[in-house]
Order: sequence, then C-alpha cells, then structure tokens
Amino acid sequence: MRVLAPGGAGWPAGLDALPRADRPLVLYAYGDAGALAGPSLAVLARAPLDGEPFETVQALARRVLTAPLAAESGGAASGGAALIVGAQGGVDLALQKVALGAGARVAVVVEAGLARLRPAMRPGATAAVRAGGVLVSPFPMTHGPFEHDDRERALVQAALGAAVCTVAPPPDSPEDRAAAWAAEAGRPLALVGAAPPEAAWAENALRVDGPASFDAVAGLLA
Repeated sequence: MRVLAPGGAGWPAGLDALPRADRPLVLYAYGDAGALAGPSLAVLARAPLDGEPFETVQALARRVLTAPLAAESGGAASGGAALIVGAQGGVDLALQKVALGAGARVAVVVEAGLARLRPAMRPGATAAVRAGGVLVSPFPMTHGPFEHDDRERALVQAALGAAVCTVAPPPDSPEDRAAAWAAEAGRPLALVGAAPPEAAWAENALRVDGPASFDAVAGLLA
C-alpha cells in the first residue's frame, strides 16, 4: 500500500489538470503504482450496457492494449498501453479481463476507500494486482461507499488516462460529467455509442463505430 501525494514520487501528473476543488489531496494505491505511468486509456462505462456498445468497447480495448506504441526515441516500437477502469461489475470487470488476457496492466479506480471494495469485485481486483496492476482511490481506506462520491471517482479516472473513452453515458451521470471535463481540458476523447442529448462535449469526441475506428483511438495515445 502506498499513499501518493502531489509533487511526490509516483504522483500521476494528469491529476493536476483537475480543478482544485476536485483534485484529490492524496491517492491511495495498492499494487504496482507504475501502472499509472506511461500511455493509458481511461474507459468510462456504466452498467448495464446494451449488447453492441458492450462488445465494441471490449474489442476496442483489446486493440488498444495490443497496438505497438512509438518509443520516445529511436522510432522503435514499444509495448501497448495500460487501461484505467472503474470498480463496478459488468463492463468494468469485463474490461479488467480483457487487459489481463492481453498481458497488459490495468488500474482500477474505486469509488470508496480501498478497504470498502465491493465483495463481487475482489477476485478480479486481486487478479489485476497480481498481474502487475493497481487499485487506486482518492478516499481514505474505510470511506463509503457513498453514491455522491462516484462523480469524484469518474473525474479521477478520466484524469489518470492519457486519453479518455466514454461509453454511451447516461445524461448527467458521473461518466457524462467526466467526459465534459476531458473535453474542456483538451484531453483526447473518444465515444462509443450514443452521447446524451445536447452534450456539447460530443462535438470534440472521436466517434467509435467499429473496428475501422480502433486504430484512430490507439493513435490518441501516441
């Protein structure tokens, strides 16, 4: 277990882009915090999802995680990206399994203190940590869970990603608001499925409508 503080070793710089009122004072991390470094795609999704976006986002994640990324020097290919997901069941758990199947690292953002991780998510979380991933939370260990904290979880999740992909977010949901923040902050943004009506942020999102779009999303991490 580590406590990451602003300006200290391991603190994810992406969190500094959040408004001060939404920025975590510290980040609690269990596992290899190195999974928070390097290229990563934050996937904002809320169960239940319809079948088509559910399958599309898994296929997208599989492609992004296995696509070679340009190295910082020399032009050689390096490994794929990491995945930043939530800690709910359904699509979050499915995406964790995609990451593990691809041999990629995953960061799981919990909407409560790490000691309050939902029992149904513990086997998947254990597997993610053993595979070199990490569980993270902006909340003290025994905090929550409280429904109102899910907004902060979604913002932290979006801020941890080099790029953000949101999946058919319900209007005014934490995922909708986090996508709006990502667009305002200039964070690369992709959209699977339909956006909420009158969501201005959707104008700046890369539409993902099938495999032909997957490489473009992977390119957001280059």
